[in-house]
Amino acid sequence: MKEIVDFSIFLEENSPEELKKPFYELIKRLEPYSTGKKHIFDSFIYRMNKQLALFHDLVEFVSRNKKYVVYFPLWEDISHTKEELGKAVGYLPRIKKYILQGDSKKPYQYCDECRKIIRQTGDFILPESQKIKRWNMEKRIFYLDTMMDVVFVSIPMYQYLIENNIPEECFRPVKTSRKKKLIAYQIAANNILPEGAYIDGDYIDYGLCPLCGKHQMVFDSDKYYYQEKKLDMDKITEWKDVNGTHDSYFTVPHLIFSKRLYELIIAVDPKEVFFPVYAK
Repeated sequence: MKEIVDFSIFLEENSPEELKKPFYELIKRLEPYSTGKKHIFDSFIYRMNKQLALFHDLVEFVSRNKKYVVYFPLWEDISHTKEELGKAVGYLPRIKKYILQGDSKKPYQYCDECRKIIRQTGDFILPESQKIKRWNMEKRIFYLDTMMDVVFVSIPMYQYLIENNIPEECFRPVKTSRKKKLIAYQIAANNILPEGAYIDGDYIDYGLCPLCGKHQMVFDSDKYYYQEKKLDMDKITEWKDVNGTHDSYFTVPHLIFSKRLYELIIAVDPKEVFFPVYAK
């Protein structure tokens, strides 16, 4: 596995004087990894492989001085080897090549307390952008820049998956608002995993929402390295091609694809990104 990260790092204004010398010594060591671009408070943006010893030193320094030192990750590129992917029992889609920017009509009911999604109430409505027109000439999967866990497929990709026995129940039509023209399909869970079956170390469980009863899963900013995704197979009684997690991450449940669906997608677009989900 390889983890590449873009980040900035800076000192809070009230930092003690004795912290400044080791901080600027660290900044000096980071200079070869500067992108030349700047972030907030005039801090430089660095790009680095997390496996480097220097990144480990940075993590230790930030962890010791969290009150005064701010580490600000901006972008990450996480890739797994074929061997790592081959050992997985499920696959978390993380499509990075085809991103649809802009707003859409989001057909969800949200919890009034925690603002997590309770259920999907209808089909997505999207404008027929030039990107979608272009993607509909090929087998593509894509997502909205505002909702990474909502996955769409072009019409040719939908037809290809249906022809290869992925059930119709795994898809919801996506149409335009005025002409009601079919322009894509949303991949939808045809199975919901039991509570606690999916385990993601990148998130902290802050307990149950008193209104909707869902777990409050919040991204753990103190985790500097990618955490493996796992499934407790002892809790899973049913496994299908598109499995939704019991709880939402950010606001939307994760989708976990079967090996069959993953292999069909990779066969036509091998550069698509998936995170492996292993049996616990």
